[in-house]
Amino acid sequence: MDKHTMDDLWLQVRKNHQKLDSCQRHDFSIDMNPEKPVGKKYQCTRCGGEVDLSAKHWYEKGLAHAENNGKKC
Repeated sequence: MDKHTMDDLWLQVRKNHQKLDSCQRHDFSIDMNPEKPVGKKYQCTRCGGEVDLSAKHWYEKGLAHAENNGKKC
């Protein structure tokens, strides 16, 4: 990978983090690659930020815990 490609990739990552950081509460309901059973990515309907399946799972798990005052979900 050349330097220009790496710089472009790093810029995309930074922009994605800015989107995610700006959002009050994510809704990762957009499946960006429904045809793939592995390597899933999801997009927030509110900010447009993107995460992988693991990040989506743990974010939603955290919301569920918060809504239940930390009780087992």
